[in-house]
This record gives sequence, structure tokens and C-alpha cells, in this order.
Amino acid sequence: MTLAAGLILALLSTAALSCGFYIQHRASGTLPTLTLRRPLASLAALFRNWRWLAGFVIGLGGWALYIAALRFAPLSLVQATSAGGVGLLAVLVRFGGGRLSRREVLAVAASVGGLLLLGLSLQGGVGQPAAPGWAALATGFAGRCSAPSG
Repeated sequence: MTLAAGLILALLSTAALSCGFYIQHRASGTLPTLTLRRPLASLAALFRNWRWLAGFVIGLGGWALYIAALRFAPLSLVQATSAGGVGLLAVLVRFGGGRLSRREVLAVAASVGGLLLLGLSLQGGVGQPAAPGWAALATGFAGRCSAPSG
């Protein structure tokens, strides 16, 4: 029951985050040009727009649901569910009158397909990860030491 509650919260989180982002994006198209040269004026323009603000609040609710989901389900499940929001955003764009290019549709399909395969791989349950051996630790340390900085 606990894992199911986490999955439900993760799905609600994904829906809220995707809807919030979509509403914010649609509302930002009606705003004057936002600029980093005038950050306070840009921020004021965003928060004076009720549609953008509604999307912002819905997104905050989505993040709260995300954190609550982590109480009941492992990060791997919650994050994979959240990543599925790409598919929901594509649906929102399509029903909102937007168009997706063929390349974008293929990318969304590949993303959602990969997430479905990941979900199927979790059917066996969530076990405890094994402690890494010395060889894995040495390889990871060597890779970090040899990586170019910059």
C-alpha cells in the first residue's frame, strides 16, 4: 500500500508540474519582453500576470507532491514517473492548439517508451543496492581524477 501511495503521489506531482509549466509558458507569451537587464521589472511582470502566477502555484504544489511521494516510494520510481511528464506536456501542447514536429513526436515517444521499459524492469520489486566493491570504487575515483577540468 505504501508503494502505491507513492506512485499515486508521483503521478499527481507529474500532472501538476506539467500543467503548471504549460500554463506558465502560455501566459508568458502574453507578457512584455522579459530581460535580465531589468530583473525586478521582469519579475514584477510575471507576478502581476494571474495566469502565470496560477501556473507557478500549481507547479509549487507539484513539487510538494513530489517530496511527499519520496516518503512512500524510492527515488528511482518517483523520478521516472516525473520524467514521464514530457509525454503529458506533449499532449497538453497538442490539445492546446500547438503543433509538434515529427522529430519532437519521435523524441517524446522514445522517452515515454524508455520510461515504460524502466517501469517494467521494476516489477520484481525494489531491493537493496549492493555495496560497491573495491574495483568499482577505484575505477570511479580514477575517472574523476583523470577528467579534464574546465
